[in-house]
Amino acid sequence: MMAQGLELAAHCRTAFFKLRRRGSIDFGVLSVAVALWMEGGPDGEVVSDARVVLGSIASLPSSADDVAEALVGQKLT
Repeated sequence: MMAQGLELAAHCRTAFFKLRRRGSIDFGVLSVAVALWMEGGPDGEVVSDARVVLGSIASLPSSADDVAEALVGQKLT
């Protein structure tokens, strides 16, 4: 089980971005967390699975499932 988790982690790319007003306290206006799992293909790496979560838009984080679905099968540019 541990080896399978390590293999999945090796193909995962993540990013986190937070937008906040300049000079304000550290409360974000918008935050976005993205995790992409990549697979090699004949034309390069393509997204095999994706998760996108938006923060600071409601009282709790919101999953952007439509965005994640649109990324699956795409080659990153």
